[in-house]
Amino acid sequence: MTVRSAILLSILMVAGCHRHRDDSKPDVLILTLDAVRADHVPGFGENPASMPNLGKWIASGLRFTSAYTSAPITLPAHNSLFTGNYPWTHGVRTMAPVQTATPRQNLVLAAQTQGYQTGAFVSSVFLKPEHSRINGFDVFDTPRRRRMARGTVAAATAWLEGVPADRPAFLWVHVFDAHWPYRPTTPHFSDCPEDVRSHVQVGVAQMRRGFVVAKNPEPYWPTCLDELYRSSLAEMDEALGALRAAAAKRGQFAWVIVSDHGECIGDEPGLMGQHASTLAECAVRIPLAFGGLASVPAGTISSLASIVDVAPTLARALGWPMEPVDGTDLLVSRSDRHVRFESPAPPRPRGVARLLGGRVNDEKMVFDPDHHVLRAWKILQDRSEEISPTLLSGAGQDLARVVMTAPLPIDAAVEFPGTGRSSRGPAREGRGGGPPSEPPGVTELRSLGYIE
Repeated sequence: MTVRSAILLSILMVAGCHRHRDDSKPDVLILTLDAVRADHVPGFGENPASMPNLGKWIASGLRFTSAYTSAPITLPAHNSLFTGNYPWTHGVRTMAPVQTATPRQNLVLAAQTQGYQTGAFVSSVFLKPEHSRINGFDVFDTPRRRRMARGTVAAATAWLEGVPADRPAFLWVHVFDAHWPYRPTTPHFSDCPEDVRSHVQVGVAQMRRGFVVAKNPEPYWPTCLDELYRSSLAEMDEALGALRAAAAKRGQFAWVIVSDHGECIGDEPGLMGQHASTLAECAVRIPLAFGGLASVPAGTISSLASIVDVAPTLARALGWPMEPVDGTDLLVSRSDRHVRFESPAPPRPRGVARLLGGRVNDEKMVFDPDHHVLRAWKILQDRSEEISPTLLSGAGQDLARVVMTAPLPIDAAVEFPGTGRSSRGPAREGRGGGPPSEPPGVTELRSLGYIE
């Protein structure tokens, strides 16, 4: 063998040991920010929280500044994200662990069909594949209890490092730091009065969401809670820098950053640390951004968007086949677009009505089917202004009719599977007349403020 032949053989052997995946199949990273309201995110609000890592990341992509969730609650919204359908289509309309049929398609199954290695790393005990239509992951890492972003990101990056270089990765990371109760490791207070800070922190640790509302809190509560919330966002952001760096180390990656819903912190009377029982802007408006692909230029789009649009938009950008869904490709402009949302089925606080809503252009409407009341708003740049439903435009009236005749969320009497307890009713006695038993998941739902 000549020297030249030996060198050529060595080069070929090294190249074989460092194979790279097809350029047409970039890694895909979906990052969901649980309970992160849009106006606290850099690029989406005038007074964002301190999140430099997330801010730089989002600034490199395409932002949709008028995006909405399908339901202001974790499980239904995430199912909409991955299926491209509204809750009344995909069937997951509650936080109760209800078994569902295997879907024909979702983003994860589409990724597997394309040869992707798939992994999910979530921070909430309720995001389980067996309780939703989010299935198809090779690895689905769910914690036994609430997990902070740094723990979830560490697990996700370790998995990503183990994916072969010649195999594309489809990674979902879900962070939960901003969800009630707000418990940042290092709270950063400024406007919250010094003499009540410790009282607020203890109160947050001990009370459910309804406690704040029922007790008619002091005026300082919104300010103090917002500063705890912002502190939680800042700690979440520290972990996200490591996630982006780990993804970039493997080369090109397409990404989506989106919240499942927002969070209301004193925006309206009685709404503090809440999201599930309202369709207020603080609960349903979400940050949404795409990037990492040549077909997705950096910039800002103010036209209406929905969480149900993520699946069809990403699938088309990647060239993946997908059957028609409720969502639409956001990279194809549409002037007649409307979006819809619903307040979830139970569990929900006692006395809170089911709500169905939608928005078209700058008009938003919310229908209370239990009391047959329709309310309407003009959505302005920095506020919402309530108007009479009779003043809705033709497009607004058309959407109002759709909303008012939509399928209702299921009744509150739905039981947790395998138990005798409804999401709002009392538990049945234990065997032998003993104390009532708590169904699986009830303790966790109560700690998050979803049920009493």
